[in-house]
Amino acid sequence: MKKAFTLIELLIVISIIGVLMGVLLTQFGGATESARAAVCLSNLRNLAQACQSTAMSSGRYPLASTVEYVTYDSTDDKTKYGLVRGWIGRPHDHENTKELQNSHIQDRMVGCYAEANGNENDAYLAISNGTVFASLSYDASGYVCPCHARATPVKTKRLTPNWSYAMNSAFVYDYSYGEEATGSKTSGKVYGTLGRADRTLLFAEIPYNTKQQAHFDKSDDALVDSVLQFDDGTWDGVPESIGFNHESGKLMLAHVVFADCHTAKMTMPKSATDSDLQQLTKWLCEGKDVVLVSGRYEKVNESLNNESSN
Repeated sequence: MKKAFTLIELLIVISIIGVLMGVLLTQFGGATESARAAVCLSNLRNLAQACQSTAMSSGRYPLASTVEYVTYDSTDDKTKYGLVRGWIGRPHDHENTKELQNSHIQDRMVGCYAEANGNENDAYLAISNGTVFASLSYDASGYVCPCHARATPVKTKRLTPNWSYAMNSAFVYDYSYGEEATGSKTSGKVYGTLGRADRTLLFAEIPYNTKQQAHFDKSDDALVDSVLQFDDGTWDGVPESIGFNHESGKLMLAHVVFADCHTAKMTMPKSATDSDLQQLTKWLCEGKDVVLVSGRYEKVNESLNNESSN
């Protein structure tokens, strides 16, 4: 006669199965998060390569933001206006380009979380009017990190990100000359003239976690979202630091890509303040060497760099 399972034995088996299921789910969840993070790094690399492709064909890098500029034609004594699109444009730039000869077109920008005033297509138009869209095979999905759309703060606020990345503001025209740029200030950086392309930040994620001072603004101010701002004396508003959004154990990682198209993961110091991260962003945007020392990022002495290169 076969001996039946006792209640205790049955409970033990169920407990073991439960533990194994928990372990498997944890591993599966971690693998899924790693896969999403890998997609994010791939997106950044593709954006950088699209900028490289544009720079190689035109001789200049794309701008980080759309620019309207003014020139004066002495032959017919007229002031003329022109338009240079950024890596993300504006919703109606494709319609306004020919009309800019006579006057400004006060087209609005679209922000990362903008509701587009009821026009859901405006965010796509802003992306498709950007200068790198064709190089990305006309695929808007490459502008959004999969982790961004699933982030708890974003889901809690019922937001849908239009994009997850911001471009180094060093690739924007010089705002110190006023709101109107001159033609010579809008053409972008010349390809091949970056002193340290392997150290000059090109794109980074915008912050969207609760461990940083993340901005969840639904306004149309895209200069906060598509341009990686730092306090260089030419910007108004709140500086935007790189986003340390990805969890790896107890660490928070930032995904970035440099002008030579190599990607990197940077670790967020546990004691870092918003000011510290803004300073780090400034150094990276300026192409400075940085090193993590005793839980804090520091700029490498430039004189030592020059000596080692000699």
